[in-house]
Amino acid sequence: MLNTSLSRRYIPIRYRVHPRTPLILAAGLEKRLKESEVRFRFMVQFRTNPEAMPLDEATVRWSEEASPPVHIADLVLPQQDISSRGQPSYGENLSWNIWRVTKEHTPQGSIADARRVVYAASADLRRNVNGISTGEPTETRPALESSSPCVDQSIVHAAIFPGIGIARIGDSATEYYIGPEVVDPPSEPPDYYRDSAGALKREAARFRIYGYNAAGEVVRELTGENADIKWTVHLANRKAEWVENVLAAGGCELEIRGVQYQLSSPTIVHDPSRRRFPIPVRAVLRLIGANDFMHLSTSQ
Repeated sequence: MLNTSLSRRYIPIRYRVHPRTPLILAAGLEKRLKESEVRFRFMVQFRTNPEAMPLDEATVRWSEEASPPVHIADLVLPQQDISSRGQPSYGENLSWNIWRVTKEHTPQGSIADARRVVYAASADLRRNVNGISTGEPTETRPALESSSPCVDQSIVHAAIFPGIGIARIGDSATEYYIGPEVVDPPSEPPDYYRDSAGALKREAARFRIYGYNAAGEVVRELTGENADIKWTVHLANRKAEWVENVLAAGGCELEIRGVQYQLSSPTIVHDPSRRRFPIPVRAVLRLIGANDFMHLSTSQ
C-alpha cells in the first residue's frame, strides 16, 4: 500500500520494475555489470477502480490507460562482477519475500498472504538442503581485495611441449642453434646458421615441461629449479623408408657443401663394433643403439 501525502489515504497499488538497459538473463546481466552499472525504473500503478482492479485475481490486467504507471524511483545495480569468487554462493543463500517492508507498505490481498508463507517455507527448505543456517546475512559481503580469480596451484600431471620436434641436420662438428619456438621468429644475421669454418650448424629442438592442475589449466613451467626431471631418449624409427628406396633404386645422389656425389651399390652392413667410424661418432651411435649401416660406393 502507498500512503499518499495529498489525501492521507492508503491506496492499494501494483508496482513493476522496467529495465532501462536490455538484458539477456544471467549471462547478459553478468556481462553488462562487468562493463557498467544497470538501471531500472521503479514504477507504481494506482488502483483507481476497485471493481476493475481486483487484488485477489492475478490474471486480471490492470488497465494502464485507466491508471498509467508512475515512475517514482530508480533501482541501480552498481558495476560489479557477479561471478567473482564467493558471490554466486552468497546470492544463492539470500531469499526474496514481498513482506520485508515497512508497515505503510504492507502487501494486500489473499495472494500476498499466501506468498508470505510459501516464500518463507521455500527459503527454509533450500537452506536446509544446502546445509546453511536459516536467516539472512547480518552484514554485506565484503568486496575482495583482488578481483583475480582463485587458481588451483596443485599440479596433478605434466605434459611436454611441443608434442613433436622437427630439426634440420647440419654438418658442423660441434655447433648448433635452437630452432624457432614462435610462429614469427625474429630474423638472424646471414652467418648465424654456419660456424667459423662455414659448416652448417645443427638445429636443435627445445622441449619444455608444463604442470597442469585438475581443471587442465597450466600452473607453471617445470624446470630443474622447481622439479626433479629425468629425460630418456630412444630411437622410434629404426627402419626409415629412405633405406628401402635407396636399395630399390640401386643408388642415390648426395650433395655435401655444394658438391654432388653419385653413389651406387648400396649394401646393409651389420657392425656392432662401429670401428669404421671416428671415436666421437661411435659414442653417438652407441647411444642410439645403431648397429646396422648402409655402405655405398662412389666414383669420385
